[in-house]
Amino acid sequence: MQIVSVIVSLSVSIVLVLWIVKLKKDKPFPKGSVTKMLAFGALSAIVVGIITIVVALGAAVWSIGPDTAMHILSLPDAERPAALQEVVGKLNINASAPSVLRVFLKTFFTIGLVEELAKYFFAWISLRKKDVAKNWLDVVLVCALVGLGFQMMEDFTYASGNMISAIFRAVTPFHFVFGACMGYFLGKAKVESKPAYVAAAILVPTLAHSLFDTGVNLASYKEYEVLALLLVLAMALVLLAAFVVELVLINKWHKAGTPKLP
Repeated sequence: MQIVSVIVSLSVSIVLVLWIVKLKKDKPFPKGSVTKMLAFGALSAIVVGIITIVVALGAAVWSIGPDTAMHILSLPDAERPAALQEVVGKLNINASAPSVLRVFLKTFFTIGLVEELAKYFFAWISLRKKDVAKNWLDVVLVCALVGLGFQMMEDFTYASGNMISAIFRAVTPFHFVFGACMGYFLGKAKVESKPAYVAAAILVPTLAHSLFDTGVNLASYKEYEVLALLLVLAMALVLLAAFVVELVLINKWHKAGTPKLP
C-alpha cells in the first residue's frame, strides 16, 4: 500500500515532467538540467522543512517559556513526554481561536512566502547557467520544473501509506501552478527589464498559495469549519482552472514562440 500510494501521488507530476521534456525535444535543455531542476525543487522542500521545524521549536519554547522548556529538558527521558503533554494541554485549554486575519498572516509568512522564496532561489540558480533559458517560455518551464521537484518531494513525504492523500495530491499539482506563474512574471521581468515583475513572481504565487493553505489551517478550528471548507473548495477550483489555462498557454507559446531573453 505504501509503494502504491507514493506512485499514485507522483503520477501526475511525472506526466508533467515528461510533457515538458517532450515540448523541449527539438531544443532541449542542456544535458542533466532537467534532473538538476527537479533536484533543486526537492532540495528547496527539504530546506523549507528544516526551517519549519526550527520555527516550530522556537514558537513552542516561546509559548511555554524558556524556564519551563529548560525544566522539561532537564527531566529524565521517561518523564519528559508526560510533562510536555501537560504543559501543552494547559495552553490549549486557555487558548482561544485566532482571527481569520491572524491565521492568514501566519500562513502567508511561515508557509506561502517561505516556500515560494525557496523555490525562487533555486529557480534563480538554475537560470544562471548559460544556455538553460533562451526565451520567455524557457523561464516558465524552468520554474515549473523546480515547482514539480518541490511537489514530488512533498508527495513522497505526505502521501506515503495514505491512498486518499495520494489521490488528492495527484489531482492538485499546485506547485506546478505556482512555479509556472512565477516563471511567467520572472520571464516578463527579464524580457522587459522591469524589476517590479520579480516581486510579482514571488508575491502572486505566494498569495494564491497562502489563501489555499489558510483554508486548510482554518479547518483545525471548530469555529471556522464551514469557512475553511468554502475557502479550500474555492481556491482549489481557481488553482485547477489556472492549471488548465497554464497548460493551454504553454502549448500555445511553444508553437508560436516567445520573446528571446536579452
